[in-house]
This record gives sequence, C-alpha cells and structure tokens, in this order.
Amino acid sequence: MMKEIPSRIDFKEAEKEILKKYGEKIFYIKEKDLKNKNKFCIIMPPPNANGELHLGHALFLSLQDAMIRYFRLKGYTSFWLPGFDHAGFETQVVIERRLAKEGKSRFDYSAEEFYQLINKFVEENKKKIREQMQSMWVSADWSKERYTFDKGVIDFVYYVFEKLYNEGLIYKSLRPINFCVHHQTGFSDLEVEYREERGKLYFLKYYLKDSQEFLTIATTRPETIFADVALAINPKDKRYKSYLGKKALIPLINKEIPIIADNLVDLNFGTGVLKITPAHDFTDWLIAQKHKIQDYPSIISVDGRLNENAYFLKGLKVEEAKEVILEKLKTEGYLVKEEEYLHKVPICYKCENKIEIIPTEQWFLKMKPLAELAIRAIQKGEIKFIPEYGKKRIINWLKEIQDWNITRQIIWGIPLPVYTCENGHLNVSKNKLKTCRFCYSKNLQRENHVFDTWFSSSLWPVVTLLLSGKKIKKKKEKLLFSSTYFEAFYPTSVMETGHDILYFWVARMIMFGLYLTGKVPFKIVYLHGIIRDEKGEKMSKSKGNVINPDEVIKDYGVDSLRISLLINNPPGEDLRYSWEKVTGARNFVNKVWNIARFIALNCPKKILKNPKKPKPKTQADKMILSEERKMLEKYFKHMDNFEIYKALNEVYFYTWRRLADIYLEKSKEQLKDKKLKKNTQTILAYLLNNLLKILNPFIPITTEYINLKMIGSKRPISLQKF
Repeated sequence: MMKEIPSRIDFKEAEKEILKKYGEKIFYIKEKDLKNKNKFCIIMPPPNANGELHLGHALFLSLQDAMIRYFRLKGYTSFWLPGFDHAGFETQVVIERRLAKEGKSRFDYSAEEFYQLINKFVEENKKKIREQMQSMWVSADWSKERYTFDKGVIDFVYYVFEKLYNEGLIYKSLRPINFCVHHQTGFSDLEVEYREERGKLYFLKYYLKDSQEFLTIATTRPETIFADVALAINPKDKRYKSYLGKKALIPLINKEIPIIADNLVDLNFGTGVLKITPAHDFTDWLIAQKHKIQDYPSIISVDGRLNENAYFLKGLKVEEAKEVILEKLKTEGYLVKEEEYLHKVPICYKCENKIEIIPTEQWFLKMKPLAELAIRAIQKGEIKFIPEYGKKRIINWLKEIQDWNITRQIIWGIPLPVYTCENGHLNVSKNKLKTCRFCYSKNLQRENHVFDTWFSSSLWPVVTLLLSGKKIKKKKEKLLFSSTYFEAFYPTSVMETGHDILYFWVARMIMFGLYLTGKVPFKIVYLHGIIRDEKGEKMSKSKGNVINPDEVIKDYGVDSLRISLLINNPPGEDLRYSWEKVTGARNFVNKVWNIARFIALNCPKKILKNPKKPKPKTQADKMILSEERKMLEKYFKHMDNFEIYKALNEVYFYTWRRLADIYLEKSKEQLKDKKLKKNTQTILAYLLNNLLKILNPFIPITTEYINLKMIGSKRPISLQKF
C-alpha cells in the first residue's frame, strides 16, 4: 500500500514492480486447467527472429493480449502460445547486408560457417525479442514457447512432406519459376512485387517459311527471341486465321517455329500476334503445355547472363543483350518500330532487382486439391473473417491458385528430406537414410534445397499444439499422435494477424490444417491493418517517420503504447499513428490513475477490497450505476464480437465523461454528508473494482499497480473473474 499517492503514475516504477512481483509465470497453463469446459486459445504469429520488435509487433501483441485477458476475465482457460520464426530468406538477407557493410559476403565463409553465423545472430535476437515482449507483460505461456527450428517442428515438417509425396501431391520438376539472380534463389508468385516502368514495345518481323510475307509481333523482351518455340494468335482473331498451321522463322537465325491458336492470346496487345517463349514467361509456358510443346530452350542462366542457346549473345547480361540484339535487328531490317510502353515488371521484394523467369529444378506442391478443402470449409462458414472482406478475397485467391514451389536455394532453412543415389533414384524420408530404398546403393547425396519458410509456418497451429502437453498415441486418426493440448485447444479460437499475409500464411494454414486433421485450424480470422504515419504514408527509416515502440515505452510507458494502438483502430484498416495519439493515450492512463487515487483517498481499505453491490440513494448514484450498466452491456457485446476498438471507446467515454467529469464531482458533496458517505464510498469502490477488471485487457500494468498499491489486494486483477 502507498503511504502517499502521487498525482501522476510513475509508469517506470509500476512496470518494474508488476513485472518483478508477478512476471510471466502466473499465466502458465497446467494440465488441470484443460478440464475447464470454457477454453480460449491463440497461437501467436511467430515474429521473425532477425531484428527488434516494431510497431506492427506491438499492435498484434496488444490486440491478442486484449483478447486473451478478456476471456480469462470471463473465466475461460486462456492459452496464448508464443514462438519465433527462423524466417529463412528474410534472415539470410539481413546477414548478407550486414556483411556487405563490412566489405564481406557469404562467399567468404563455408556453408557451415555461414549457417552458424546466422544461427548465432538469430539466437541473440530471439532473446532480445523475448525480453521486449515480456517487458510489455503480455500474458503468454512462455513455458510452451516454440521455434520453427525446434527438432520437434522439423520432424513434423519432414513427416508432412513425406506424407504429401507419398500421396502424389509433391513432385520435382524442371519448369520456369521466379528467380532472383542477385540472391540466387527462386520465389513463389506471392513473394514477387511489381514496379511500374516506362519502357518500349518493339515490333519485329517474323518471316513465313519459304515466303517474303511476314507477321509482325510486339514484345518488350527482344533479347529472348532465340528461346521462342511458336507464334500464337487468338482463334477469334479473323485477321490471322489463314496463317494457322504455317511455319514462321525466328529473326537472325531462321529457326522454324509453328503458328498456333490459343485463347490466352490478348487480341488487344500489340499486333495480336504473340511470340511464345515458355522458358521465360509464365503465360507462354501455359500455352506450350496446352499444345504439348515440351522442348523449349532456356537462354538465361541463374547468374543473369545469357547462355550458349543465345548464340552471339552468350555471356552478356540481360540488359546488355537487349542493346546488342536490337542493333542487330535494326541493321538486318527486322525491327519495324518502337513505341513507348508503360508496364509492370517483377522485382525482388528485398533487393528490388528485376526478377528473371528461369527454368530450374524445384519441388512443387499441388495446391488445387488442398484449395478445394479450404474453399468448401470457408463457404460452409466454418471460419468467420473479421472484417468480412477477408472471406471473399481468400476464396477468390484459392480459386486461382497455382502449384507452389516450396524450395529455396539458400543456406538458412530446413533442408529437404530427399536423397538421390548414384543411379538417380529419389528417396524421400523423414528419417536420415544411409542406403537407397530402390537399389540399396550407399552412395547417397542429400538435396541441397531448403524449404520455403512459409511451408513450415503453415503447419504452425497444428505442430505447436501437438508438441505441447502430454503425448497421446493415435491409431485410426489422420495424425500419428496427438497431445492433451491439441485435444483441448484445436481448432484454436482466433488467428489474429496482418491483412498483408492473408494469402502467404492464413490461406496455407487453413489448407494444411484441413489436410492433416480434417478440421480448420481456427474458428475466427481477425485481420489488422498496416501502421502508417499521421499523413497515411508508409513508415520507413529513409523518410524519417518511423516511431520505435521502445521510444514510446521509454517516454510514455507500456500501457500508453497499448492504448494508442487499440483506440479508434477498426480491424482491417490501416492505422495512422502519431505522437499525438501517444500523448492522448498517456492522458487517459493518468485519468484512470487519478480516478483511482481520489477513490482510494476517500474510501476505507475494507470497503475498497470487498465492495458490496451498492444501492443508489441519490439521482447521481442512479445515473452512474445506470451508465455503468449500459456501458458494461456494450463492452461485453463488443468484446464477444471482437470489436475491441468499440469496447475500448465505450469504456473510454464512460470513464472520462461519466465517471470522472460527473459522478466524482457529485460524490465530493455526498462524501461530506454523513447519511450518504458510506453508501457513496461503497459505490465508488464498486465502480473502481469493475473498472480495473474491464480495463485490464487494455492497460494491465496500470490496473494491477492500482490494485496492488491503492486497494492492497493480494490477488492479481489479471486472474480475477468479472
């Protein structure tokens, strides 16, 4: 108990004392807690262990903790499982950039040395991020912490890969993929960004075989003509019907290629005649597959230079090759004209270099069978999306889904469980192999690919729960084993995450959850927006508009940070953030402190600790108890519907405009009246106790500090029921 209560909360002292007294262990779940019929569970989206927490992390921590604490307040067993992501490619890029500043590169290290360098960096960051999250006093169960590189997680990734392979859903193929020549790895379509560029459209002559007649095609990539396998026209295009079935000649080398019809050709692009280059264009590859054109040359190598199939262009970089061949085409009379052309080019989302479409051997996952499972479940309403637009967007994406190349050509990642023997036999096994299963050769070479990070992350709700609690053997289920936590909490209650990874992560978790268990992995998907500056611009260090959560905590406290992120922040909408919001949040925290201070100074400890349900004696009493009742009805309704910002707005308005501005002022007069004093004290204590409970999901440290220091309660508010 405080002897003297200051007029402003010392948030640093409050944070220090509450963390020291209660820490994180009071939120650990025990096996006996699983018997509670009311359970609530969130699997924390694992932060990438390659840097410090930013405002986006602080937002999801504040949102999820508000949910967890609210359901704990209602008497639920609330389980929040934290974890970390190794973030394969992302983390390797961070390390490579650090090395570049030192004048080094990954090639200065052996593969094992480079791996250990990254591993040391990640372990240091895991510790730092864990400390940052714990300093916010998030009520997660840290005894169940998971990491995507945990042995149990990797074993489960291997189990799933082998299961998918044995069921014919995974295959290895040489086909065009998005490839970053700078980072030397392939990407899925989702990882590619597009940049609008003003370029040129080149119109080229393709002469017909044994004729002086020609067709004119338009292309942005003349440097790839030596990889052409056909010319294509739309069957509806009457201009070119007479050319179907004839042969055309590739400029400069006079190689014969067929003229074919395909409805994927855009009649309005260029001249309506399309050169088909399957090795370096996805639409062209689809057309080639439809027409059973299997032999298609690749002229661009993974180093970004043209290879021997490019004739005199061999050894040149792509842009250099474009200049050389354009000059040659112009000299030889093949270049008809050039036009200015605004188009979007694919770029690497990290280095911003142009992505090349290059055929490489990769492992692919057939997505349509998995997508069908997800579409059916979503359409049946097995998952609720907040906001609702998430449902339509995810279904539309799933309907157009393509096979996913799940392998990456980097060091930092989970290696594929694939072994090839000297006779070319592929062996897929979750266990390390020493002998080929087909010819018994002992000369095995392990695949040097690693998994796309999103593959392991997509298993997160299933694998984290399976590895928690006591193991249970399963015989006739889809999974080989289960656990007490999996049985208790799967499907989980809510997946709260950013709307920017709806396809990357949420869709894939739904597909894998259904494939592995027959059930959706979560009942609700809550999507938050991106945090922008007060002008609505994206925060970036180069713009100097980044607000670091550590700075907010240092100057304003954890609870001010939480409130500033939650208030007036509807789901799915980007949040404009400013120091003005932080100041407003701090003022609210201090208002709550001063309300508690006034009540504590005017009420006996006995009444403060155990306030009875009051009976109104004055109009002011009736007003405040009525206002509280209406506020609580709206609060619980909004929180039950995950309308967190609405619930907070209700409490904010009630606290400031009704309790502080009106009733506390009225109570000053009532406290002077001997007939009204005790009843007024009872009402004040009752209102304070209720206020602390419903505000705990939003400002846990302030409410606990008031409960501890002013009320003198030994039982934490965080564990009390309403």
